[in-house]
Amino acid sequence: MRKYLFFSFFPFFFLIFIFDEAFCSQYLFLEIKVEEGFEKSPQEAFQLIDYKRLILKEGEESFSFQENFTLYVTPTIIDTPFADSSKKIFLSLELFTLGPEVQKIVKEMLVENGKELSLGTVRIKDERFFKIKLIPTIVSSEERRDEKEYDLNDTNIWYSDVSVGFSFHYLKNSLADFDWNKNKGYLESEYGKFEKFLNFSIPTKMEYYLFPDKLDQIPWDDRFNIAIDPVKNRTLVIYSQKIKSVDSPAAWMLMFYQYWGYAPALVVEGLSGSLGLGHWYSKKLKQRNELVPLVKLQLSKDYKSYPPQIAFYEACSFIRFLIDTYGLGKFKRFYNEVTDLTFEKTLSSIYGKSLAKLESEWLAFLDKYSILPPDLSYFAEIKFNYGDYEEAITLFTDLLNISPEKEKMNALHPLANSYFYAGEYKKAAQTYQEMIKIDSTKGGIWNALGNTYYLLGQDSLAEKVFLKAITLDTNLCDSYLKLGEFYFSEKRYNDALDYLKKGETIATNLQSLTEINLNLGEIYDFLGDKEKKEESYKNALDFSKKFAISIPESGVSYLLVGEAYLGLDSTTQALDYLKMGEFLEQRAFFKGKILLALGKTYQKRGDEVLAKKYFEEVLTIPSGEKEKRMAKELLGDQ
Repeated sequence: MRKYLFFSFFPFFFLIFIFDEAFCSQYLFLEIKVEEGFEKSPQEAFQLIDYKRLILKEGEESFSFQENFTLYVTPTIIDTPFADSSKKIFLSLELFTLGPEVQKIVKEMLVENGKELSLGTVRIKDERFFKIKLIPTIVSSEERRDEKEYDLNDTNIWYSDVSVGFSFHYLKNSLADFDWNKNKGYLESEYGKFEKFLNFSIPTKMEYYLFPDKLDQIPWDDRFNIAIDPVKNRTLVIYSQKIKSVDSPAAWMLMFYQYWGYAPALVVEGLSGSLGLGHWYSKKLKQRNELVPLVKLQLSKDYKSYPPQIAFYEACSFIRFLIDTYGLGKFKRFYNEVTDLTFEKTLSSIYGKSLAKLESEWLAFLDKYSILPPDLSYFAEIKFNYGDYEEAITLFTDLLNISPEKEKMNALHPLANSYFYAGEYKKAAQTYQEMIKIDSTKGGIWNALGNTYYLLGQDSLAEKVFLKAITLDTNLCDSYLKLGEFYFSEKRYNDALDYLKKGETIATNLQSLTEINLNLGEIYDFLGDKEKKEESYKNALDFSKKFAISIPESGVSYLLVGEAYLGLDSTTQALDYLKMGEFLEQRAFFKGKILLALGKTYQKRGDEVLAKKYFEEVLTIPSGEKEKRMAKELLGDQ
């Protein structure tokens, strides 16, 4: 993100919640069937190998990539005085295949609602062809709906930036804008690995779109929440608090389709994920007897029908096994020759072994496979950094199980943090306790344990642990801060002030300085010292604004600015920053603090309905016990 003016967030915030003004828009379903066979074979000799259903909006172009072509379609419904079933549909169709010999079909067709039509055939490899069939169906009035839309060509809402291999496009002031550097770094790193592994590079930058939500105008692949269009060099992913598909195989699928051409989904997707955890996940699937026989994954439609956490990881592992065992050259030949219906035949021809034999070799390899701890740690950290704490917990637990005793701490620390951010505070506490058993001399670990006890509402135990922490490390500002908070809640005001002021003298970062002054402001407010209260909150505001400028992607920084404004009774400014914090933050503890602060702000403004909404939300997520107690008290006051 290149601009950090806070107020610029609101045009986007308004945009993502505005609906299409064209009420009663009409929609259609378009079923796309892809059959493979020889050009002059009778129809019954062609076999269905892929299927997709799109949602189309009348009058607007949509696209769909399947196998070796992208289809662009614009529908128009021809109104008649009769029922929907008798209406006609005018389709404007353009189809382009992948290279190296690009084929094109352009047609305009007037068709009946719900009737199957043949678009034509395209050559794939050797004498084999795809036959493409379409079935357009008008959506009934009960199923029609209005939807949000984004024009991919509207530069007023899309911001673009480039890296070495990518041209990124995202809505201004969306979450993807704030996380621009993180996404760029991750994708460039992965691209560099493919360059090294396959001696492969792309001569043009990939057009990479990050959407803030899942819109029907895009033909999403629901397995990964992605869409690709090799013809226009576009990759589309979702980037929101709930869904982040940046670490999907989308970009690499596009890359291989563009520069190596068509191959069955198992082959392309397996290659696209070959540098990931395919072996590790497949080994675990085998141990649970959940692997799908490869013979059932040959056809793209069958492969895509299985959950990606099974089929995709199997494909990644098997393809990587073929490359590592028999060489990249032999695999490239296989890729260039294979089609959906010739999978077994081509595999046997290239490798001199049957699919069954190669599969048995692969399964024997999985039995002996072991992953290096640094590799597993790398992928776990990616999940952690993208807020997928559930999967991070799984991988860090695996890392713990395979780590030698002397390296257990390397797994326990990120595992505990993952539990903490996920709101699983009891498990976080147990994990920090395991760390203390290994090394009880680190004050930082004791401080982290104290924080989990504090969030669990075990205040007395938290106090003892924080005191232990500062005996081991007298510069642990956070322990002094938490002790100050605790003593204030216990009405030990002098002790609270002493610990907070001690923390202030050793604070080395803007977040700590802000939190200390926020707590001082709250105490002075309670004690009736208006001058010191205002001074503390102004200090907090100054520190927090500097903090927000230094880390604009952090929801916590906006929380702290909002709390400072709230302490100064500036509720309008407080709301602006707190809403931004709510938009950015997904860690349970901080989310709870933001929701509580929003409830307080609305209550101070006299909006009891919204105040109640936020207080109740504090209670529905894994907030800290302090926040939950306060939310209950404030709800009781209404």
